[in-house]
Amino acid sequence: MGVTVYAISPSSPQEHEMFLMQNDIHFEIFTDLNYEFGENFGFLDLENNSIFRGYVGANPTSEQLVVEVDYLVGQGIEQVFEVMEEL
Repeated sequence: MGVTVYAISPSSPQEHEMFLMQNDIHFEIFTDLNYEFGENFGFLDLENNSIFRGYVGANPTSEQLVVEVDYLVGQGIEQVFEVMEEL
């Protein structure tokens, strides 16, 4: 499909490293310590102390962007792939 996967989380880089090793995952996780990314895209609700899963898909050629906030996003990975193909 030709996509690059990055993850962004408010967890520390040390927590990310442990998570990657424990789960044999091979993509980079960026740290959102100031919660800017999470708040801007709706993945964090600081007022209610909530974190949501989801994804942001971007096509650098067409500059199309899709944002999906869905706690069960990992269970519907085929649907995520379809959205990425449409970008």
